[in-house]
Amino acid sequence: MPKGKTNVKENTNVKKKPHIVLGLLIVVLLIPIIILAAILVTSLEDSSQPVVGSRYQNELDPAITEENITSLENALVFDGTDSIQVNFKTARVAILVDTSDDMSADSISTLIQQVYAKVNEVLPIETYFTNRSEGDSYVKMYDLQIDAYNVISGDNQIHYVLTKTGAQSEPLLELVSSPKNEEVANDVQNQNTNEGE
Repeated sequence: MPKGKTNVKENTNVKKKPHIVLGLLIVVLLIPIIILAAILVTSLEDSSQPVVGSRYQNELDPAITEENITSLENALVFDGTDSIQVNFKTARVAILVDTSDDMSADSISTLIQQVYAKVNEVLPIETYFTNRSEGDSYVKMYDLQIDAYNVISGDNQIHYVLTKTGAQSEPLLELVSSPKNEEVANDVQNQNTNEGE
């Protein structure tokens, strides 16, 4: 065999090997990327639903249904409100009441009590939002939170929060837009300005 022909065959074999190695390397790198992408896509699809497992087994009885929530949404109609939203996830009912911007603190306080009374009409507090003992077992029930506010930010911000957990015997109403201890609040706010000096 002539030497020229042997060299041509060796050169083509040498050229093919890098292409094969590169192709295998790309396939090996793509496999974990595809697996990671699949995990990411499935976790994004499930992110809107809470994972409860058996956490509420033998609890939340009677259960609040979507029909109950719809009835509650239809019942929560009050003058002086811009919008009312009801959020229901797992064991918590949260109600957001956006009032008129010029509503006073007393009016918002009265309104949040009216919302609580309306919730009690549709979903009785004693039944759905109060823990109870049944023989040897203790049944945990839902939590309720009602937020009523006039503006989200600004000098005239008024924000009340009414909470009733299953363990509480009575609801707790707090004005969260005003500090409980003015001195501590001023110290915290002034701390940032003192650090900048």
